[in-house]
Amino acid sequence: MELTDTQFYIICGAAAILTAVCLLLLIYCCCKCCCVGEKKKNKVTKSSGKSPKASKPRVTKCPSTTIDLHGHSRQSAIQKTRDFIWSSKQNGTKSVKIITGRGKHSPNGFPVIRETLKKMFDREGIKHTSDNRGGAVVIDLQ
Repeated sequence: MELTDTQFYIICGAAAILTAVCLLLLIYCCCKCCCVGEKKKNKVTKSSGKSPKASKPRVTKCPSTTIDLHGHSRQSAIQKTRDFIWSSKQNGTKSVKIITGRGKHSPNGFPVIRETLKKMFDREGIKHTSDNRGGAVVIDLQ
């Protein structure tokens, strides 16, 4: 039996759709695996401590292991970080990434939140490293 051009194109289209669905499922499953045991309440949400320019939370690859503090005041950032670390420890997360920014929009270009958090981590004996671009801090929770 020979296929007509129309039948051939229908089969190719169905195969392409099936491939796309399989890839999306694979991506979804991989993200779910990195977030096993994490609770939805760890997502970054709006708060009254943010400046107006930071009204929308930023989307991250895996919200339960990353928090973005752009636009927060110093005090708000400290409280959000403490809550985030505590809930991450409760969920058994091994490490978290705290995005602080590099301070480009701070007075004199100084990274106020990053430096404040690093001092807090040093005081409390929390192991931390800066990422290679300087806009985030990675915390080891083990």
